[in-house]
Amino acid sequence: MRFRDCDPLGHANNAVYLTYLEQTRFALWRAQLGYVARGPGDSGRRGLGFILARVEIDFVSQARYYDELDVRVALARVGRASFAYDYTVVHVESERV
Repeated sequence: MRFRDCDPLGHANNAVYLTYLEQTRFALWRAQLGYVARGPGDSGRRGLGFILARVEIDFVSQARYYDELDVRVALARVGRASFAYDYTVVHVESERV
């Protein structure tokens, strides 16, 4: 957790979790698909045109400044024209969600 990720009470701002999920998803795509976001001087395969259409988050417990979090991702569903991931964010030290 970074200071900028927190609200004035030191809790993770709810919107920050979307950034954590995005970073995890992109890391997965880089590892599995060679995905690289295009920019000046970038090499590698161009993005495959994925569109994030829906996000739903159930907040179970709070995260605070200096907590170390582990974001886990699993493929939940594959359809004809779409797929879904399930994410779990856990505190590294306690393994609590």
